[in-house]
Amino acid sequence: MSLEFLEGKVITNSIDGEEGTYKLKDDKLMIQCENENESLEIEFTLNESEKEFSQYSAEVSDSNLHIEDSKQVSKYKGFYEKLPSSHVEFIENEKG
Repeated sequence: MSLEFLEGKVITNSIDGEEGTYKLKDDKLMIQCENENESLEIEFTLNESEKEFSQYSAEVSDSNLHIEDSKQVSKYKGFYEKLPSSHVEFIENEKG
């Protein structure tokens, strides 16, 4: 999954074009996405990455998925169930 962080604290999910919000405070990054049926929150703890290709290394420190109607198709459930248990890398993509 790729997320594009835009000005105004908005993220765009490159898979289905949905928007969400993010908050960055100290070393914590909170990503929130929601649609008519569900809401997803993921909190990451950020550190400087030791990898050459990456800006930040992050661990999932908390996550929550709330589904109103479980009979409807979920856009977030598959992603939520596959959240990495160890860490992810955030790559800074500088656009010219």
